[in-house]
Amino acid sequence: MKLTALHTYPIKGTRGLSHDEVDVELRGLKGDRRWMIVDGENRFITQREVAALATIAVEKTTNGLSVTLSTGFEFDVVAPDGAVRADVQVWDDRVNAAIADDGTNAAISIAIGCPAKLAYMDEKTTRLANEHYAGADKPVSFADGFPILLTTMASLAALNEQIESSGAAPVPMQRFRPNVVVDGETAWDEDRWSVVQIGDMIFDVVKPCTRCVVTTRDQKTGIGANDAQPIRALAQIRRSADKNIRGVLFGVNLVPRGEGSLLIGNEFHILERRAEPWPLAH
Repeated sequence: MKLTALHTYPIKGTRGLSHDEVDVELRGLKGDRRWMIVDGENRFITQREVAALATIAVEKTTNGLSVTLSTGFEFDVVAPDGAVRADVQVWDDRVNAAIADDGTNAAISIAIGCPAKLAYMDEKTTRLANEHYAGADKPVSFADGFPILLTTMASLAALNEQIESSGAAPVPMQRFRPNVVVDGETAWDEDRWSVVQIGDMIFDVVKPCTRCVVTTRDQKTGIGANDAQPIRALAQIRRSADKNIRGVLFGVNLVPRGEGSLLIGNEFHILERRAEPWPLAH
């Protein structure tokens, strides 16, 4: 098995970037979801609320980001110095983050059609992953819950087989916004993984990933699928039976045991397996 794709999403909810090689920090792939758009009450905004985020393209620059809107308008974002800060909310976490300048915030507000600000996770910002799954004191970015999301091509093929059996069109992997993609050998084998190795790096597989309406949106246009795929198919074959993990599942969350780097083509190995797979409703 091999690593076949690497992706980061500099601003949570906007378009991602593909990489041949990327550094890995304890809180995730370097540059992944270090920025987040928040509303007037400093609560996070994603494609769940504003589908147009999918149309915003982002590139890294030396001192920040270059942002391109669907209209073609481009502007640069400089990483704030941290002089202006706010407690911003991502799910149940309140996180103290640096806030971008007024000009950047005005441009972001126009782009998504409502008052908004851009928050930045600088070195003073601390957020920890869920201790029940990840263990104590495991840092995480503005990602939904854990440092890294892994998906497999084998499981996507199985899911698309289910989707196509109903007469619907298959979905691309981009719908699931993964960080790490491996080719895989057996569909849904990741349900049994406990510890994996990619290249020289070791990761704990801590929790399956529950999926939401974002997976039904085209990741270039933000337009949602009329057939509610892939959520409909996942509800048929991948509904969680764990009362603490509610919803449908695709992909698994990883926590790195150290820092390092990943490179496309790295060998992928399963070091430890769970005694039982994550339970599914039947």
